[in-house]
Amino acid sequence: MSKTANLHSFNLRVYYEDTDAEGIVYYANYLKFIERARSEFLRDIGWPPSKIWEEFKDYWVVKNCSVDYKKPAVLDDWLEVQTSVEKLRSASMFLKQDVYRGSELLTSVSIRLAYLHENGQIAQIPKAISALMMPYLFAESS
Repeated sequence: MSKTANLHSFNLRVYYEDTDAEGIVYYANYLKFIERARSEFLRDIGWPPSKIWEEFKDYWVVKNCSVDYKKPAVLDDWLEVQTSVEKLRSASMFLKQDVYRGSELLTSVSIRLAYLHENGQIAQIPKAISALMMPYLFAESS
């Protein structure tokens, strides 16, 4: 049995500013790459962070994340960040975000986002948003 989901794809180039003195991507910059990919995922389903704030006065925060660095990216690499939803709860979501160079997996991130209201309290994810995330949710297949 395997898991399947639609994947959101975001591509980016590694620039000099992303690397250390040896031309290798500095480890913390992978978090920037996946943040950009997450923002574009939300934008592509029609709910960029700015619209969520305007409509509901809500926002996403990172609750926790786990990063598994497998191989380094280097200066001028063309990378793809694939994002899928592992779990969707009433006030949080768990994402899997993998960074590839071609078919080579470089970094794998599991991240939990909490959905908060402007007062910092946990809020329910609006159905208008969660419904658009459903196609990216992992589902068991045989």
